[in-house]
Amino acid sequence: MSASRRLCSWLLWPGSILLIGAVAAGLYWLIFQPVDSGGYSVHRQVHWHLVVRNQSAEALRDVEVLSFIPHSLTWQQSLAQVSANYPVTIDTDDKSQPSGRILLDVIPPYGQRELLLQAELKMANHHTNREEAALTTMLEPEPLIESDNEEIIALAQRLQRAEAAETAVAIYDWLVAEVDYDGYDPVDRGALYALEQRKGDCSEYAALAVALARALGLPARLVNGYRVPDSGRLEPFAFHAWAEIYLDGRWLILDAQERRFDPSPENYLVTHYGTSEARQTDWIRFHSPESRISIEMR
Repeated sequence: MSASRRLCSWLLWPGSILLIGAVAAGLYWLIFQPVDSGGYSVHRQVHWHLVVRNQSAEALRDVEVLSFIPHSLTWQQSLAQVSANYPVTIDTDDKSQPSGRILLDVIPPYGQRELLLQAELKMANHHTNREEAALTTMLEPEPLIESDNEEIIALAQRLQRAEAAETAVAIYDWLVAEVDYDGYDPVDRGALYALEQRKGDCSEYAALAVALARALGLPARLVNGYRVPDSGRLEPFAFHAWAEIYLDGRWLILDAQERRFDPSPENYLVTHYGTSEARQTDWIRFHSPESRISIEMR
């Protein structure tokens, strides 16, 4: 063998070893690299402020205050911790609406207490997380989601397309074009109201989206919570509702009132599901059994 050929062989041999090693390392990474099965890669911190006022002329003792907290586990979020400037107990017995319970030892006559609450969350920045959900229960009509109404069924059939994903787009486009936002109303008026009056707030947009999807056999639900600002502060008038439709093994966010179709889920914080009339609890964001106090979110 000539000297030049021996030199080439000598150079190729370690190169081959390096190539084989790189390929093996790549295969090992693909096969054995641990995967975050939860899929919650974004860390978010949110906070909110409640003012509790005694409206009576006598001191009130052992006043219980219930505050919303982020839902403990959904496909888009995982609650790590809730803290407050007073001791807070987390109650997740009501799966539809978890809450934080704070006991105030005394509020003086016409006095007030300020509650500062904070939650640490892990959020998903994609839509691939799976969630154990009873999808069959999300096909039926319920109060304010009148998916069995003839007018809603007729519209749904006009919006139906060959593919479910195309149908979701058609529902979204119709809502954006045909329903006008007429300002926040604390009373949920429902899907049929939105269709007949062609107006509503976020809850009406969401209820009609859910009703149209269910009328076509697509599992859907109304979601309540907040769109989270960069500051993390949950504002009193930022409470929001949107629809989720289950398509191709994942949940798709449809937020027609905010003109957002399938947005990144990391900016949507869930507090509870369903309309106020469909849920058993009589409160949504904060509450106290003590009738002599008022609660305000700031």
